[in-house]
Amino acid sequence: MKYVFLISTIIFLFLNRTYSNSVNKVRKTVQIIHADLIQNNDQNQAFVLIGNVHLKYDKYHLFCDKVIYNNDKYYGYGNVRLESGKNKIISQNIVGNFFDFQLSGKVVLYQGKIKLTAEIIHYNFQKKLLQAINDVVLFFDKIKLTTNILKYNFILNQISYKEKSIIHYGDYIIYSKEGFFEINKKKIELKHEIKLISNNYTVYAKSLEYLLKQDQVNFYNTAIVVQNKNINNFIYAKKALFSFRKKIFLFKNYVSIHYNDKIMRGEYLFFDQKKKYGFINNLLLEDSKKKYFLMSEYGKFDFDSGSLILKNNPKIVKILKNNSVFIYSNILKINVRKNHTYSIQAFSVKSFFLNESIQGKCDFNRRQE
Repeated sequence: MKYVFLISTIIFLFLNRTYSNSVNKVRKTVQIIHADLIQNNDQNQAFVLIGNVHLKYDKYHLFCDKVIYNNDKYYGYGNVRLESGKNKIISQNIVGNFFDFQLSGKVVLYQGKIKLTAEIIHYNFQKKLLQAINDVVLFFDKIKLTTNILKYNFILNQISYKEKSIIHYGDYIIYSKEGFFEINKKKIELKHEIKLISNNYTVYAKSLEYLLKQDQVNFYNTAIVVQNKNINNFIYAKKALFSFRKKIFLFKNYVSIHYNDKIMRGEYLFFDQKKKYGFINNLLLEDSKKKYFLMSEYGKFDFDSGSLILKNNPKIVKILKNNSVFIYSNILKINVRKNHTYSIQAFSVKSFFLNESIQGKCDFNRRQE
């Protein structure tokens, strides 16, 4: 027992000298809470702790099967567990000291609501910076993020990555090259080659902001929404907002809808995915095959009934070989049928122009396409 006590005292002195905090000028010691066996190798001046090893430094507790202390570093093996309060890291190996250490072998970190897995995790105590490498998977609330290299800044409480990543959220998958996750604000910012994939459509964008509390995605730059079944059908907008919770889509500034050889342009587009209903401001609809235009300050569409109603100075312009037809009315109603044909109805027609010699006014007009 005296020999064991003497060896333990020597180890305390070595660890105390090595792990003194030079930044705060406060000397703290590493305590050996438990070890089944303590050995000393005189040749390489290594200390070995074997069996149910428990070391304590400040608020940190290290558990493992075996620890070798040599050249101001410790090497821990088997069932490694590093704990601080409710936070903990589990791995198979650990090397370093309590200021700068690396864990390897199926590493799992638990930090509040965050679970992080990787092959290697490197942690710098003084900089409060963690780096996860290889097969990195981050779980937070309903989000799963996979990437190759990830950094966690504990001072800023921010997670960042600059490798290709994939975010899984419900039925949605989001690809990006770079990302920042601000945990306190519950906000994710993604950059470069973003691709958001759902069952029915894919969104391409340069940047994306995801607000977790609101369950909302903001596109502050160009966004292109492409139909998965037909890539020729898509929506282009300079700004966009998606609410996953409410199933609402909002496109701003400039909107261009390309659908079955028709092009619909506007300044503002709102669409409720649940109700399959929406409206668009300052509409210009172009049919390139049938060579006509529809214009209106306001348009309301309903996908269930297959109708588009145009209000506020709606107009029809039909391009002919020699002349063009102009129709001005109070309301235009377009009904789409199952066989892709549709009818256009004009209510309270103010005036129409067939050519220079034929002009007129009437109260009702109907055109079948």
